[in-house]
Amino acid sequence: VISVSVATVGAVLAVKHLENKFDNTHQRIGLAVYALIWLQPLTALCRPH
Repeated sequence: VISVSVATVGAVLAVKHLENKFDNTHQRIGLAVYALIWLQPLTALCRPH
């Protein structure tokens, strides 16, 4: 939970303070990795207990 929160704060600050238009490969890969960061805890919540 802490790592997802820290990654979210970092992503919000980066998008807010930098010119991120996601027009190059580095930024697109970063966005994909960020989506995977969120995917892991969401799948953990959805798994049967």
